[in-house]
Amino acid sequence: MAVAMTTFLQGAITIMSSFAAKDLGMSTAEVSWMNSGTSLTSGALLLFFGSIADLFGRKSMFIGSMFMFAVVSLGAGFSKTGDTIPKQTFNKQALKKLDLPGTLLTMAGVGMFCAALSLGGDAPQGWKTPYVLVLLIIGILLIAAFVVWEIKYEHAMIDMKIWLDKDFSLLFVIISFGFLGFPVFNFWIALYFQVELHMNAILTGVHMLPMVVCGLTANFTAAAVQHRVSNKLLTGTGAAALVISFTVAAVQRTGDSYWAFSFPALCLCVIGVDFQFIVANMYVLSSMPLNKQSIAGSLLQTVTRLATSVGYGVATAIFDAVKKSPATSGYYANNAIQPYAAVFWFAAASAVPGLLLVPFLKVGTQGHAGDTGRVRRRASDRSEGEESAVESSHVGSADDGGEKGTGVRQNVSTGV
Repeated sequence: MAVAMTTFLQGAITIMSSFAAKDLGMSTAEVSWMNSGTSLTSGALLLFFGSIADLFGRKSMFIGSMFMFAVVSLGAGFSKTGDTIPKQTFNKQALKKLDLPGTLLTMAGVGMFCAALSLGGDAPQGWKTPYVLVLLIIGILLIAAFVVWEIKYEHAMIDMKIWLDKDFSLLFVIISFGFLGFPVFNFWIALYFQVELHMNAILTGVHMLPMVVCGLTANFTAAAVQHRVSNKLLTGTGAAALVISFTVAAVQRTGDSYWAFSFPALCLCVIGVDFQFIVANMYVLSSMPLNKQSIAGSLLQTVTRLATSVGYGVATAIFDAVKKSPATSGYYANNAIQPYAAVFWFAAASAVPGLLLVPFLKVGTQGHAGDTGRVRRRASDRSEGEESAVESSHVGSADDGGEKGTGVRQNVSTGV
């Protein structure tokens, strides 16, 4: 149910984006903000609420989240303008173990950075507009301050030592590059169907349906083979699928066959992102101790949400720039898809670095008993347990005889 909340929200926004823009008088930047806004707030607050889940229980967090989702969704239906803002509330209760300064630095830094990217194209003087430059510079400085704070603060949301794991860091970088382009492609191709091909909401949903079918197939396939096939291969397949998908979508022109371009692009993009996400998700959950499982899951979601927010900001700037000054010659001359194709090329370019990093991965098989390449837990998290277990095996061997001691040693070896 929790997974379906995100999918339902993104799907609803994608289908009704052009109609909301028309009825509420929203600009292109404001329409893209409907998607990037949810990703931004999720990325900024997931680690914070992951800490709350660890401290106060996951059941309470789940019930409260479902209730708030229902209330906010209902309230959004009564919006009369594109900038309707609910009344702000402030929680005065401060808990020592909650990284409130880190949360504020994340929200402010990423928010200003993404706002600058989104506003740059529509600003009076473009990227030279003072408030755009101020937002961009301050945003970068606050993000850097957040990293320093997390390294120094005793109760930091993120244990920065986990980034020393090479495969862990590589997977996060790869999936970040994938999510720079995937949500952007998903949003703008739906907008292209609605605005340029004049499809209604139902037809748009039908044309986007291949993503659902291929997504389900990709999830079942990856879950079935990830304990048998190298997860490096799955990650590489996903990265290649994303590059091919975005490239195929970018080379199409208005009037070209849906089945020749949009259909394979929609199928490949969801296969690519699902393969990468499943591998990264298993790696993250396997590398963190039990008392940090909520933070581990939040960390993966945070990275994807922040990448999505940045991707929307850059894509919006590209779309607006090309739309204002379209090319009059060349492959896309006088073709309505020109600004959309520019966004698709950005998505393809974003996915390429992820593909180039795959050869450096060393992730084997994951999941199920007996896997050969399971993510290694940090030595500091389990060294004490292993040492005490080995000592117990020797004591058992001395006191109770060879047979009992051997049994203990066998249990220790299979447990590790």
